[in-house]
Amino acid sequence: MIKPTSVYVFLLVILVCNHSSTAAQCKSACKCVDEKIAELKGNLGYVGCFFDNGNRHFDTLKLVSMEMTLKMCREQCRGYIYVGLQNGNECFCGNTLDVTNYPPKLDAECNRDCFGDPSRKCGGSWRASIYTVNI
Repeated sequence: MIKPTSVYVFLLVILVCNHSSTAAQCKSACKCVDEKIAELKGNLGYVGCFFDNGNRHFDTLKLVSMEMTLKMCREQCRGYIYVGLQNGNECFCGNTLDVTNYPPKLDAECNRDCFGDPSRKCGGSWRASIYTVNI
């Protein structure tokens, strides 16, 4: 099962608060966002594993390195919202998650270790491990 990203939760809160009949419903939705933010921080801002193709989900390739780490990619993507790690050694930056054209995939499909940090997954073949730049 694919967990919703913070973006989805945030959009849900907006919908619930704009259409809720009670303040309690809105408060409950806000609590959900707080929990999702805490979860993202616990996972170092991990958003999920996403499909990619030659048109590119994030079109800014910042770095290809045989020593790639999440930290290295985040440093390259300062000023962006997201980093996308692919193939264990590629770092992409972007500001928009396009889940229509680049849908979420199972985390198991992002199965390549980061070349510079084998304890972390850095995407796969046409799969991007996407994280927030700031946590």
